[in-house]
Amino acid sequence: MNIKMANAIFQIFLLIFTLSMLLILWNRYKEWKNYKKVIKNWPPFVNTCPDYWVESVDKTKCKNVSGTGTIGRNHIMNLSDYATNADKCQFALSNQLNWEGIDNDC
Repeated sequence: MNIKMANAIFQIFLLIFTLSMLLILWNRYKEWKNYKKVIKNWPPFVNTCPDYWVESVDKTKCKNVSGTGTIGRNHIMNLSDYATNADKCQFALSNQLNWEGIDNDC
């Protein structure tokens, strides 16, 4: 095999390698963009009660069964007292509670 032939084979290999890498990078970029869209829609739903609390059967009250936050264990929260997400957020902040989808609204 002479030098010209080896050089041509190397150039073809380099071209195929470069195109393959560009294709892989393009696919990764598309996956990343799609992932960013998913993150914007987080959380997919907002809980009725603060995290680790239990909702009543009639969906009007929440009970702190885990003892989270500064509020006592077994505290019952009447949801009708907190009409807006801002009200719920203030409740969560004042009692040091996590409430996914709510505690960033105030």
